[in-house]
Amino acid sequence: MTIARRPAALLLALVLVPPGLGGCGSGPAPIGRTPPLSPDARAHRAPLDHEAYAKLGYRVQWRGFPSMSGGAELEHLDVLGDIVVAQDAGTTLTVMEVSSGANRWSDQLGSPLTKFVGNVRTDNLVVASSDTEAFYLAADTGTLTHKHGLARVVATRPLVAAGFLVYGTRTGHVITHRLASGYAGWGTVLAGSIEVAPVAIGSGAAGVVSSRGGVLIFDPATGMGRGRARISGGPGAPLAASDSMLFVASVDQSLYAFDAADCSLAWRRRTEAALRERPVYHDGKLYCSIPGTGLTCFEAETGRETWSARDVRGHVIGLRAGRLVVWAPAAGSGAGGSAWTLDPSTGQVIERVSLEHVSHVFTDTFVDGNLYTGTPNGVVAKFTPR
Repeated sequence: MTIARRPAALLLALVLVPPGLGGCGSGPAPIGRTPPLSPDARAHRAPLDHEAYAKLGYRVQWRGFPSMSGGAELEHLDVLGDIVVAQDAGTTLTVMEVSSGANRWSDQLGSPLTKFVGNVRTDNLVVASSDTEAFYLAADTGTLTHKHGLARVVATRPLVAAGFLVYGTRTGHVITHRLASGYAGWGTVLAGSIEVAPVAIGSGAAGVVSSRGGVLIFDPATGMGRGRARISGGPGAPLAASDSMLFVASVDQSLYAFDAADCSLAWRRRTEAALRERPVYHDGKLYCSIPGTGLTCFEAETGRETWSARDVRGHVIGLRAGRLVVWAPAAGSGAGGSAWTLDPSTGQVIERVSLEHVSHVFTDTFVDGNLYTGTPNGVVAKFTPR
């Protein structure tokens, strides 16, 4: 089945309604029942602090404005090769040019009640996954080349590995679908739900952890398990991995490392509270924010602590001009937060700035990559190293 892309003008028409037809009450109007903000209005509500980004080592290259459903906030933002893929909670997906921020195409893939779990790319196809279906869209035109139902209702963004889309489900199943055909592949099950996406470990293994502490390391090509383990609680944040180890920040007040060869426990560090910030691995080091201790650097192979920055929280997003860049959303807020630069050898804070309005902050390459931000109301920005 082939469906042509839907022009942005039609998307706007779909969400415009006559005055007086919106919902009553003081709460926010349902998605699609209010007009979307214009690019100028969005930009006005999210002014850019050039000095703050300059202190982090970046300058703005462009600001772009993906198509947005009225009343919806930006939900997913990814850089996939030469495109930026933005999707709001109203299921409107926009592909933007990495070089300029211009919108290449946009489409509304479902109703506001459809839950999308994430977007990935394979060759010239963007695969947008809802919890029940996978949509295959041509990256250059937005043409829907095909879509297929998923074997189970999924809860995680898919991992692309060995020609499969690998998902986790709330029933504890790990399911796969073949990228080429869409047909279901192998599957397995763990006790508890799987709500944190599987992660690749090097080029030939992957890992997943359930809410009840089931740990599985497997071959994504065959589904054959390399080993299983059990911990006391599930992950409190996305998983991390090196080429040979799986790292889990757990709600059971521990940071774990498992050997990818057989899922044996390599080391464990107990903490004062449940871990909720994602661990990040780079070049033999593991960085993780520890309650009561702050951002902490560990030797990835041994778990030995090398330094901690007590006043720094959040997660490392990259290394710019030899300095670690750390981002932490404001607690209890939908937008804004703090960013730091740190000396990677000592953890000493070099700069701290407030980044207002943004809800998404990440780099496309860990070392001296470009920085991308997104605001809830749909302003996407690309920053290049200064």
